[in-house]
Amino acid sequence: MHRFKGLEYQRLAIVGARDGVIPRASVVQRYRDTDPRRLAREELKARSLLFVAATRARDTLRISWYGRPSPYLPK
Repeated sequence: MHRFKGLEYQRLAIVGARDGVIPRASVVQRYRDTDPRRLAREELKARSLLFVAATRARDTLRISWYGRPSPYLPK
């Protein structure tokens, strides 16, 4: 997703957009109790990356996940 900025695709698929991947569980666990401000920054960064990736699709966007979807996806 880091390389999508500034690009556009006719069709785009975001695969594996599940909770624990976006945002990463290791980042959440690392900063949840020790540094809530850093956690907020990291969550904002993950949300922004997902947004940038999703807005690169010109005609068709497909997002898939297994288990629980990312909390940044609409319900």
